[in-house]
Amino acid sequence: MKKGLSTYWWCQIVGWSMYVLLPTLFYLSMSGLFIRSVLPSLFSMAILGILFTHIMRLFILKAGLLQLNIRKQIVYTFLTTVFFSFIYALVSAWLSEVLHLGDELLKLYNFKNSLNRVNTILLFSYSTFCYLGVWNLIYFSYHYIQRSRRQLIEKISFENELKVQRLESERIKAELQRHAAELEIKAMIATQEQERKRISRDLHDDIGTKLSALSLFLSCLNEKALVTHNEQIRSLAESSQQFIKEAMQDVRSLLVNLSPSVLEEFGYTTAVEGLVNKINETNMIRFNLVVFGMKERLQIDYELPLYRITQELINNVLKHAAAKQVSLQIGQRDEKIILMMEDDGKGFDVHAHKDGYGLHNLDSRTKLLKGTMIIDSQPGKGTSVLIEIPYNLN
Repeated sequence: MKKGLSTYWWCQIVGWSMYVLLPTLFYLSMSGLFIRSVLPSLFSMAILGILFTHIMRLFILKAGLLQLNIRKQIVYTFLTTVFFSFIYALVSAWLSEVLHLGDELLKLYNFKNSLNRVNTILLFSYSTFCYLGVWNLIYFSYHYIQRSRRQLIEKISFENELKVQRLESERIKAELQRHAAELEIKAMIATQEQERKRISRDLHDDIGTKLSALSLFLSCLNEKALVTHNEQIRSLAESSQQFIKEAMQDVRSLLVNLSPSVLEEFGYTTAVEGLVNKINETNMIRFNLVVFGMKERLQIDYELPLYRITQELINNVLKHAAAKQVSLQIGQRDEKIILMMEDDGKGFDVHAHKDGYGLHNLDSRTKLLKGTMIIDSQPGKGTSVLIEIPYNLN
């Protein structure tokens, strides 16, 4: 605002100075007078012109001429310019006559009294009209430029605001979709865990009890076969008992996988150690487990999902990798839970299998914990998996 006002007044000063000074210098060169004799008169005329131009500008603003259509603006601006030009000429002539300001200048413009007073006023009015007309043209042009610039800025601001609103709407939509996906995954995992517990309970209460009873019956049958010296029945009873024993071991393994009691009683690291030790007992594959930074038991909400992720990683190695050596590292560092597994198996093409059920299940469980998973594998060069999950004890 200050910058615009300063520019406006500078234009006033320079414009009126040039308007009064240039014609006077021309006449002075023709008459032989010195500029010092007419300088006060020139100064007073310039000040008077600045005052009248400012009053005219205020009138244009107060009358609302800038808000009219083009045709009405031209008509009313023309009439306003004529009116103020005539008033300026009258006041200039009055000051020259009453206050004796610029007698020399008035005589100079009159070409040594060759023009009467009316003609002098008309001459002043005409010249002032030309100047004020040019001034109004510049002022209206400046106003239109500023208004166009304002409208352009408002349009750009409005478009930017629409873009921001659209981006915000898309962000909220994506956030809602992500939240809905998380809720769906949580519901799916909760349903899976409930089903695991139900199957585990049924296996323990129904199948396990029946297998134990059947083992007891076969034990009685074996004793009777010993008494009667029936080697055929005794052999069948012993073989059946062995099958039942293996079936009960399989049921126990299923119970551990479905609902590991060790995890509930002792925590994540102990459950993983037990799982790895059982696999190493087979002597078919060797898991090297390294635990670091786990000074305290993890929060309950993290233990079961982490255990399922670890189970899925181990199952993938056992089913597909054909590995002999596996390195499994689990730990906590920099407010993150780190799970890293490397094997010397046959590897695979990550991009070709990214939509597989196992990898999709791993990715869903990891994202549910706000974590990230990186898989590095190539055919014939083994596989490396790094999972990082944010975790803060506080």
